[in-house]
Amino acid sequence: MPFPTVTRGPITTERLLWVTAKNRSTGAEETMGLWTGQDHRTFNVGGVNRDYFGAGTMLSIDGLVSRAGLNVQMQTITLNVLTPEVEQLLRGYDTRQAPVELHLALFNPETDALQSLTRVFRGWMDELTISAGARGKDAVATAMLAASSRELTRTVQVFKSDESWRARSGDDRFFRHADRSGSVPVFWGMKRRGTVEENGAGRPGPVVRSTPAAGGGG
Repeated sequence: MPFPTVTRGPITTERLLWVTAKNRSTGAEETMGLWTGQDHRTFNVGGVNRDYFGAGTMLSIDGLVSRAGLNVQMQTITLNVLTPEVEQLLRGYDTRQAPVELHLALFNPETDALQSLTRVFRGWMDELTISAGARGKDAVATAMLAASSRELTRTVQVFKSDESWRARSGDDRFFRHADRSGSVPVFWGMKRRGTVEENGAGRPGPVVRSTPAAGGGG
């Protein structure tokens, strides 16, 4: 289902980008918001106020489309590197696999009143490419976003058997007993008769519990 991408009647559409990334200098996790409006503005998202820097035409987001199922939705955004906020986002933060959100805001163009704010995308920044601008043109950054549905497509990691571990780590035998883990009984507060060596059966002998004699007395 495609979301509206143009102005229709008395409604104006704007897009909001929210990124959570680590500051390269401090290592602290910080957030930054950009939107296609002209001025800086505060939006209430889920009961929390968020500040968004006005990027105007410096921020371009491809037509937003909602898809059902497990197909991973990819979304492309383009940023003009010349704006201070964009330069800080790209160079001041580690955006690899940074969580991102996209919202669609509808305004009344006559009053500039916000009519609705809908989250239309949530995922991660999958790829980021900065291209030097041609002569007379500004440098741009193109980011490819992967939807959070990608988490549902991850395969289960292989069971760490002795064979698979040695294939990766040579003669390391750390997992040599992995195939028996949980199947060998552990005796706490009990007496055990027979051992693997004594009974020759390749498994622990029977358990003998100590039970007081009936009637007491020796």
